[in-house]
Amino acid sequence: MASGEDQPLITLDAVVVRRGPREVLSGASLELRAAEVVAVVGPNGAGKSTVIEVAAGMLDLRDGCVSHRIDSKMRPVRRGPEGLHGCAARIGLCMQRGGTSPEETVDEHLNLCLRLNLLEVTEEARVSLLAHWSLAQRRHDRVGWLSGGLRRRLDIAAAMAPALASSEPMAILLDEPSEGLDDDGVTTLAASLDALAARGHGILLATHDQRLLPHTDRSLAVEGGLLVERTEPAEGPPLSAYPDDPAEDASGSPGGLTEPPDLSRSASIAGRPSMLAWNCRLDMRTLSTPAARWAPALLAFALFTGLGLPTAGLTDETAAGLALAPALIAALIRPALCERLSKREAGAHWYTALQHWTPFSALLASASIAPACIAIIGWLMLAPAGWTGTDALWVVPLAALLMVDVAAAGGIIHIQLGGGHRPALATLLLLPFAWVLLMLASAISAALLDQTWVAIKALLAAAAVTWMIAGVVLVIRD
Repeated sequence: MASGEDQPLITLDAVVVRRGPREVLSGASLELRAAEVVAVVGPNGAGKSTVIEVAAGMLDLRDGCVSHRIDSKMRPVRRGPEGLHGCAARIGLCMQRGGTSPEETVDEHLNLCLRLNLLEVTEEARVSLLAHWSLAQRRHDRVGWLSGGLRRRLDIAAAMAPALASSEPMAILLDEPSEGLDDDGVTTLAASLDALAARGHGILLATHDQRLLPHTDRSLAVEGGLLVERTEPAEGPPLSAYPDDPAEDASGSPGGLTEPPDLSRSASIAGRPSMLAWNCRLDMRTLSTPAARWAPALLAFALFTGLGLPTAGLTDETAAGLALAPALIAALIRPALCERLSKREAGAHWYTALQHWTPFSALLASASIAPACIAIIGWLMLAPAGWTGTDALWVVPLAALLMVDVAAAGGIIHIQLGGGHRPALATLLLLPFAWVLLMLASAISAALLDQTWVAIKALLAAAAVTWMIAGVVLVIRD
C-alpha cells in the first residue's frame, strides 16, 4: 500500500456524470499527483469543464468515486448513488467564468479563498501576490470595477494563493485559465505553473491553449466520455518567463516577476469564514437584498394607507393577514445570495470548501430580520382599534420572527431550485407559504380572543410547515 506521500492528490475512479439527457463522462478515471501539471484537452463541449468540477467534488455522480488526499489518506468526496461524504481537501479552484462576487474588493476575495482553505497570510504577503499579477494598486477596488482581463488575473491568483501559502502539496484546478488574458498574463501563468509544480503542488487544467501545453507533464483528451492519455508531443516552445528587472504594466502596478511569491513564510492556520457574515457584509455594502425586500413592503403600506384600510374596521384575522402579507412577500423575494453562490460568482469556492454543509450555511445566510421588522410595522398600522388580548403581546412578535424562518426557507428554495435549475418545482414549493400566512393570522386572531392553546397550535403548525419545506429542499439533488 502506498504511503501518504506517494498517494495522489485527487483520483477519479470510473466516474459517470450526466448533464440533462447527455452522459458527459462515462467511466472516466484520472490521477493527479504532487509536482505534476496535467492538461485536459478537447473541443468545446467535450467535457473539460465537467472534469474540473467533478475533481473539485462539485457534481453528483451516477457512478464511480472522487477521492481527495486528506491527512495523508485518500478519502471519498463523492461516490455514485451513495452521494456526498462531506470531507474536502484544501483545493485551489479557478472556474472558466466568474468565481468572484462584484461587491467584494480584490483583497477581500483573495483573503476569502485563503480562509476557505483554513489559511491566512499577512497583508504584505497578499500584496506581493497581487503585485505579481499586476493587481496591487487595485486591491481596495471592488471586483465589479475591474476589466475582464484583470478579473481573470484575480481568479487565477486566488486559485493559486492557498497552494502558495501551504507547506504541504495541494491540488490546483484551473478551467481555461488563459481565457481573457493578454500575452503578459499568459506568460505569468506559465511561469506560475512551472514554479508551483517545482514546489510539489499538483495542477489540473482544462485548456485548448497550445502555449500552455509545453508547461505540462502530460495531457489527457476527453473522448467518448473517457479520459485518454495523449502521446503526441506538446506543440510550440515553452513561454519564457518575465525578465528579472521589475517593470510597470499598463495599470501602474509592479510586474516582471519570474516566480510567484512564497506565502508560506507568513501563513498561519485560520478558521473558516462565516457565509452569514460574508453575505451580510456584501448586502450592507450595496443594500441589494434589503432594498429589494423593503421596496414592495413600502409600496404595500402606501396602498394600505391610500385605501384607508387602517380605519376600515377589519376583522381581527383579516387585519392580521394584511399586516403580515408584505412581510411574507419580502421574505420570499430572491436574495442576492443566490447570485453570489452561482458558479459564475463565488459559489464554486464555497461549494468546494464546505461540500455538503453549503446548503445549511446558505440557509442561515438567507435568514433576514427585514421581514420581521416589516411584519411589526404592518401590525402597528392595521392592529384592531379595540386590541385587548394580552396574549397578542407575545404571539405577534413570534409571528413576526417566524418570517425570519420563512426568509431562510425561501432563500434555500431559490438557491437549490431557482436560477434555471428546477423553476417549476421552486414555484410549487413557494405556494405553501400562503398557508403559513393564514396560520399566523389565525394565531394572532386567537390570541386577541385569549385562546392561548389555539394560538400556540397555529404557530407550531406554521413553523412545522416552514421547516418541512426547507427540509425537503435540502435533500433534493440536482
